[in-house]
Amino acid sequence: MVLLPWILPKSRWAIPSSSSAKAAWDCPSLVYYTQQKYRQQHHTYANSLADLGISSAEAMINGIKNTLVVEGSKYQYLATITDANGRTWTINNDGLIHMQH
Repeated sequence: MVLLPWILPKSRWAIPSSSSAKAAWDCPSLVYYTQQKYRQQHHTYANSLADLGISSAEAMINGIKNTLVVEGSKYQYLATITDANGRTWTINNDGLIHMQH
């Protein structure tokens, strides 16, 4: 599990250095900040990528197809990013990023 920077002391936090790990970090982080902005404006979390202004659920990261799914409600959300190799990352409304093997 990876926590976003404001949760960990700066001395323990670092963005992953490999390009694939950084890409896996960037996508959930983008969803987190986009969801926070959406909630400020609408008083609920977005329940779809379209609500967040994301036009495609698929993205190529380091030549590997990834699929993004967002589920949201008034008080919480979960975004799931799954790559073509079956690796899955999730991020929730608390900013917790989890990689499943």
